[in-house]
Amino acid sequence: MLVSGDAIGPVFPGDSPVGFYSMFPSGNARYDKGSMLHVFNIGANTWQLHYLRLTNQIRQELASKVFERLNLEYVSLLRRFSAHGWLSNWDDSAPSVWLTAWALAQLAHAAFHDWEPFIYIDPLVISSGVTFILNYQSSDGSFVETEPYMLHPLHDPAGSRQNVSLTAHVLIALETTASLLQVTKNS
Repeated sequence: MLVSGDAIGPVFPGDSPVGFYSMFPSGNARYDKGSMLHVFNIGANTWQLHYLRLTNQIRQELASKVFERLNLEYVSLLRRFSAHGWLSNWDDSAPSVWLTAWALAQLAHAAFHDWEPFIYIDPLVISSGVTFILNYQSSDGSFVETEPYMLHPLHDPAGSRQNVSLTAHVLIALETTASLLQVTKNS
């Protein structure tokens, strides 16, 4: 029975927070502790919570469980955020512009002002991530990935594509985080 009225499927099946493994039970276990998994889980829970909020179906008991899960995922993600603003997927992997942008966009959606008492996304995480990403903008305005990932076959720094997909991805993240950035004025 679809209580929420969602035509695609139930929101929070079993009245529990969702995650990669509950949504994709036959998923590949090697992603168990990578940052991508935590970003996915933050996004999945945040968007479903927003859906319930917008349809006036949010229940306090479920929201408490979801915010507890979101906080755990956020702390797990912060473990791999550098003080310089970048995010890596594993403890020993290189920073990634793509992953940092994706994480910032999902965190921006979780940083909904009414939810601050339940989950607090540090604005310094957002602003340092944005600063890191902006350092990878080329003179033509496109964005490039960090050097270790430039050898990937889908990366085309000198070709005709000019990193269109990465640039679009980063611009979406920058637009999503813009309202969260704290601007300081030098006197």
